[in-house]
Amino acid sequence: MNFLKGKIMEAKKCCLLIAMVTVSMCFLYRTGDAESSEGKQDDIVKVLTDSARDNDPLGALLKAKTIKCFLGKGCTADWNAGDPNLTIGRWREKREDCIMIFDSIDLKKGTARFIGGSGSVDVKVIATPTGVTFVEESDSGNLMITTVFASYKKGTRDHIFVHSRHMIFFGEPLSSQFHGVCSTYE
Repeated sequence: MNFLKGKIMEAKKCCLLIAMVTVSMCFLYRTGDAESSEGKQDDIVKVLTDSARDNDPLGALLKAKTIKCFLGKGCTADWNAGDPNLTIGRWREKREDCIMIFDSIDLKKGTARFIGGSGSVDVKVIATPTGVTFVEESDSGNLMITTVFASYKKGTRDHIFVHSRHMIFFGEPLSSQFHGVCSTYE
C-alpha cells in the first residue's frame, strides 16, 4: 500500500511540474511579443531545462545532441481517386532503410540537422513539455514534422516518436504518418 501511495505522490508532483512549465511557457509567449523567436525559444528551453530531472524522458531529450529514430508502422494516404486511399504498412522493408538521425541539435538556436536516406538538411527544432519537434520544409514547400515525445516506450529507455509528411506529389496531396522509437545521445 505504501508503494502505491508513493507512486500517486510521484504522479501528482509530475503533474504539478508539467502545469508549472506550461503556465511559464504561456507567460513567456504572451509577454515576449517584442522579442525575437530565438529569444523566446531560449527562454522556453531554460524553463524546461530548469524543471526537468536528469533521469526523466524530457531531461534526456533536452540534453541530447543526437537523436536516432527507427521508423515502424504507419499509414499513407493518397487522394488520386477523389477520396483518401489509406495504406497501412511499414516505412521500408529493411531496418537500415528506416533510420532517421537528427544531430547538431541546438535547442537555444532552434536548429538541428536531419540525416536520412536522401542526404542531410538543416531543420528547425522546437522544445516543449510534450517533447522535441523537428520541422523540415523542402524547396517545393512540403513539410515533414517529427515529434520525439518526452515519454518512453514501456520497459525501455527509447522515446516514442511520430513522423508526418505533408506533401504534394505530382499535383496531388500525399500525406503519411509513421511511428517508432528513438535513442538519445549527448
